[in-house]
Amino acid sequence: MSGPVPSEGHATTGPPPEGSLDDFPLPVLFTHVLAHRLSGSLVLKSPRGGGEGSDVVVFADGAPTRIRTAKLIAPLGEMLVRLGVIADVDLQAALLRAQRAKERLGRQLVSDSLVDRRVLLRALREQILVRLRAIAALPSETIYEFHPNADLLDEGAPTNHVACDALAALLSLVRAWPERRRIDEAILPFLRTPVRLHPLARLDRFELDDAERAVIAKLKSSGEPSHEALLQSSVAPERTIRALLYALHVTHHLDDGSGAPPLDVEPPSDPVASLRDSALNVGIDPLRTSAAIVALGAADDHREALALWRAGNLQAAEVLAARAVARDPGKPDYKALLGVVLAQQGGRTRFKRGLSLLNEAITAAPQSDRALVWRATVLRDAGRIDAAIRDWRAALAANPANDEAKIALKRAQVHSDHPELRRSSRLAAGRPAGAGSTTPRRPQPSVGSRNQWILLAVLVVSTVALLVVYFRMRG
Repeated sequence: MSGPVPSEGHATTGPPPEGSLDDFPLPVLFTHVLAHRLSGSLVLKSPRGGGEGSDVVVFADGAPTRIRTAKLIAPLGEMLVRLGVIADVDLQAALLRAQRAKERLGRQLVSDSLVDRRVLLRALREQILVRLRAIAALPSETIYEFHPNADLLDEGAPTNHVACDALAALLSLVRAWPERRRIDEAILPFLRTPVRLHPLARLDRFELDDAERAVIAKLKSSGEPSHEALLQSSVAPERTIRALLYALHVTHHLDDGSGAPPLDVEPPSDPVASLRDSALNVGIDPLRTSAAIVALGAADDHREALALWRAGNLQAAEVLAARAVARDPGKPDYKALLGVVLAQQGGRTRFKRGLSLLNEAITAAPQSDRALVWRATVLRDAGRIDAAIRDWRAALAANPANDEAKIALKRAQVHSDHPELRRSSRLAAGRPAGAGSTTPRRPQPSVGSRNQWILLAVLVVSTVALLVVYFRMRG
């Protein structure tokens, strides 16, 4: 992993342009971006990879303007419906118009006069905060890359305004950050020193919640208590106090005696020098930035294709799934999705092509339980039950928590007399065939055998009754 390269002999400080969150946690990266007012894209990648792609945060002058999460979280349309701004039927119509016009949903809604710009800004701000809380929980082994002056999402805010204050975004991130140990380590040196607000502090910019405002009120009314005394007070949960103190310290909105001005209150005296001083701003090879843009585009195509396929829109799903494979042919999950979409559209040619893609994907990633379940579905629909069973079993072996495989096997047990399916469904439920009881169970008669016994009993009773009548008449 390459480190920062100083420009023209100028010393650079801060995190390198690529590294891990174990060395440079997200709050440290966000603080550095804010301190140097950097613009660019922060890419967060799992070292294990994955079909959904990476998390991406786009910054403009130090503030986050857009966040893309690997797993779809808080889509704009759903948030607007939940806020009561638009009806679901209007959202679906706007989505169709945006798709035809190849326009972002936010711009389409403003263009259609369905949403006011200020309302859209509020929704976008809330979306950023929700997604910040999600990425705060990323594991420490996550890899980061910073691409300066590059918007990898290629989608500026539709209102041409920053949706979220940088200081509020940082505090929101710290609130959800699970690394309590790092917060304690940062506060420990100040434990016995007074908590003193910087004269230029802008607490309103942090958008404090009720508990945090109570902490500030306690701070102002108690005459600068020590950090230890404030932490031991019952004015708010200790976790809340620690997160607030950490955020105020790293942004210098608390006066720690260093003389450093609070971040993002006054512009830097020499903006060019501020950018040049940042090791993070040294950047990545432009070819890698181009590759990252392509990979993110492919991941978005795959994610949208998956949603369309689950909604039953196979033709639209095929277009996006094929584009994802063309953009990033090395991802087995992309091939697998295109394969199942093609195979389910009917026709011998499409079926063969789809099954071939599924086979390629599983050969490349034998432990992909998602691809195995998709191939099992295709094989089942083609009447190849035994082959489907093998894939369902393989999917459960790779991931015992795969609910799709479990459900498929249970349904097969209900709707089929195939003995192999009945055995497999017991395995999917987590127990081998014949397990579940140490006492041998008596065989239960079938419905047909019960009917035969009833008929025999009726005949016996009728015969006895006729014999009784016969002997009475003779007597």
